Amino acid sequence: MAVTLDELTLDRIVVLPPSWDEVDVRNGIVAREWEFDGILLADDCASLQELFAGWAAARAGEPGPSTGTTGTTVAFTGAAAGESWTNVACWFSAAPVTPRIGAKYRCSFRLVDAAQAVAAELALLERTADEELDYGTFTLAGVELTLLEQPEGFSDGPGVEPSAGGTDVIRGPLLARDTLQIRGYTTDAQGWPAIKTWYRNKVSTLAAGGTWYPTSAPAMRQERRAAGGAVVTRYLIDVDLRKLA
Repeated sequence: MAVTLDELTLDRIVVLPPSWDEVDVRNGIVAREWEFDGILLADDCASLQELFAGWAAARAGEPGPSTGTTGTTVAFTGAAAGESWTNVACWFSAAPVTPRIGAKYRCSFRLVDAAQAVAAELALLERTADEELDYGTFTLAGVELTLLEQPEGFSDGPGVEPSAGGTDVIRGPLLARDTLQIRGYTTDAQGWPAIKTWYRNKVSTLAAGGTWYPTSAPAMRQERRAAGGAVVTRYLIDVDLRKLA
């Protein structure tokens, strides 16, 4: 049976039985993939390379699979080993290789099921999120942050120095000063503007003892994660606080 890619039919190309794009095999995260091999005449070779170049140019300007969208695909129709497939939306997973053999061209390339590739990417992201340890939450500027690290710590405690006689001398305040190293995230897009406003107000006024005061300017970066089959944007917040004496 001929192989059809979009409107291009290739009579001399054979599709091998489906294999797998091994994203994370040990955790069962894979996508079905097809390998193609055969001989092409010059016109078909040029048409295949043109199809690939057009797909690659369009795909390069689109969001990646972590956004949950397949973007530009190639429709694959073919059969192998008693199975058949009709208009499966695919991406190229290996570009066409077409060395010349006399007046013809040897051809090989691979396609991956685009929907399964997206699902595999989301499953990988979701599994990474599931493996995060639970450090609780912390509310900053009215924004609840899910903590990624244990936040409690100390600073400016007493130090120990050797004396001339060889004994140890304790120097500095005999006081444990509490600190918080906040490393957490929110999925609320308004969380970062609220934290920036809080910081501007906090550092422009005097603070009372016993209150938490920022000792570093807050920073933010974004990342995409999968949760429940959907893609969410997480806003990662990084700020250090000190409890004033």
